[in-house]
Amino acid sequence: MKKTEARKEAELLNEIKILKEAHKEKDKQIEHRERYVYIHEILSIWEDHEEIYFETENNTIVVNPETFFTDLPIIMDLCLKARKSHKKRVLEQINEQLKTEKIK
Repeated sequence: MKKTEARKEAELLNEIKILKEAHKEKDKQIEHRERYVYIHEILSIWEDHEEIYFETENNTIVVNPETFFTDLPIIMDLCLKARKSHKKRVLEQINEQLKTEKIK
């Protein structure tokens, strides 16, 4: 009888450990959502009161144009690098698909 109780207790402690880990992961996801704004698409851009507005599907982001202007070279460089990397990955996937088709 004691072994069964000890086993149940160990199972409960393991469940508690798993739930705590899941809770920590959920907290990390919530913190990430609160800290970062993901922009999938910009729906509209306009200027008002000497500020630049980016309307997205979830938020409107307001930017100081002086800071944004200063950061434009870096933003452009990062965008071009990301686009080049994406293009390379897509071309590699196309080549792999073509190789697979030749085998068939």
